Amino acid sequence: MARPFSTLGIVLSGGGARGAYEAGVMHYIRTALPTRAKTRPIQLYCGSSVGAINVSYLASQADNTERQGTHLRRAWESLRQDEIYRRDATAVARLLFTSFAGMTANIFRKPKPDSNVSGIHFRGLVDTSPFPKFLNRMISWSRLNENVERGLVQGISITLTNMRSGQLEFFINKHPSTNYHGNYLVRFGKIGWRHVMGSAAIPILFPAVEIDGIYYADGGLRLNTPMSPAIHMGADRVLVVGMHDSSEANTGAAARPTGKPSPPTLGEIIGKILNSIFLDRLDYDIKQMNRINHIIDWAEEVYGDNFLESVNSMLRTKGITGDVASRGLKRLKVYAVSPSRDIRDLFAEVLRGPGGLSGFTAFEKMLLKLLDVDMHRGQEFLSYFLFLPDYLRALTQLGYDDAKRKHDDLTEFLSE
Repeated sequence: MARPFSTLGIVLSGGGARGAYEAGVMHYIRTALPTRAKTRPIQLYCGSSVGAINVSYLASQADNTERQGTHLRRAWESLRQDEIYRRDATAVARLLFTSFAGMTANIFRKPKPDSNVSGIHFRGLVDTSPFPKFLNRMISWSRLNENVERGLVQGISITLTNMRSGQLEFFINKHPSTNYHGNYLVRFGKIGWRHVMGSAAIPILFPAVEIDGIYYADGGLRLNTPMSPAIHMGADRVLVVGMHDSSEANTGAAARPTGKPSPPTLGEIIGKILNSIFLDRLDYDIKQMNRINHIIDWAEEVYGDNFLESVNSMLRTKGITGDVASRGLKRLKVYAVSPSRDIRDLFAEVLRGPGGLSGFTAFEKMLLKLLDVDMHRGQEFLSYFLFLPDYLRALTQLGYDDAKRKHDDLTEFLSE
């Protein structure tokens, strides 16, 4: 008789076009691991930004583990930029209008601080009107929410940033048997395309999305790798897929440029801003959880094997509440998969390849000129923003290969 599984949560990070990497990782996990590991149920799904798109698809296919891997990768490798934002002549005209005409009109408008005058406001550099159609074709929202009702999915959490308050919010749909004990602001209910589109609305580039009268933007602004909701909905194990290798976090190690120094371009500045948004404290959080696990191990050596139960019994008896007290102290096992190489280098290789810049329309060319994006020094920005077919295929393959390198570790982690 097979031993029962512990509760597993999957957490997918944000990173724009880099989300294709997550699809490659999931493809390997769901098709190439031993049967017990590759068919292992995932009960909790948590995502931020593009990770919100991927976990929503995975949750909608919770009853078909092989499809979770194969179809997610297929969706990314067949994705075209036109499905995310408009790139035609109308998009060029809109970009010019919002960038120049709007600013000019606002300059000459007489300010009225006591009234809510609706002028030509900047919403974002790109028109994402095709995006909802793509999300609705890729993800069956009714099936996702039915899987929650049936208990196949114990909970799904989408992370967004409230653009009025600046605060982090979780939108969670959970099964009645699942309890949430976190301290963040949570809005419970069914998950739909607006939540995911809002979570993926990269600031400056994509317009914020209205949900119930409030505008939301990228969840990665405040929490790019949202392990918190998985833990506070009862996960015993958390599988995390990150978007950065260690070299991107250690940007200070880069070689000093030679020749006459030049100021950074606007594209470079935006790239650094995006990098600061999507780089998070994943390594630190994992180390902290491992420290807690070690403390529990040491305490059991001193106070006996019933240490955890004694502590949790005391918390219940005294009515102590709070995130840890409410859910109880326990060991948490976390395993992370992240890129084995700098994605900026991978993107640069694609640009130098035969496809190169051939996929650029007049819209991209104008946008790059407007932002003063240098093709050599603006690759950080472009690696988040451009959904080039060759680039997406390279990312999915990198994710697949990185998961393959961790075959034994993933097999052990997902078999318990």
